[in-house]
Amino acid sequence: MKILLIILTLFFGWGSFAQSLKGKIMESNGTEIPFAKVRIQNTSYGTVANVEGHYVLDLKRGTYVIQFDASGFNTTFDTVVISQTNTFLDVRLDSYIQE
Repeated sequence: MKILLIILTLFFGWGSFAQSLKGKIMESNGTEIPFAKVRIQNTSYGTVANVEGHYVLDLKRGTYVIQFDASGFNTTFDTVVISQTNTFLDVRLDSYIQE
């Protein structure tokens, strides 16, 4: 009985993070931005894009404000709704121009 309870707990625990936000982070001209940061606004929960600019962020169902930033680029915010399926969001960041 204890083993069954443990198995059910593990199974349902993993199911709560079954959805993902996936996409690619690029410059305005379409060039990928490696290692850009992706996180939920006002939290420390996030991830870093890979060398090709692709990212995956596991989330529970709900509405989130996602912050995208990288060195040399303006920070961008997007609101996403995570449902029962994966959500895809490609983002283009504008270069930060210093005068």
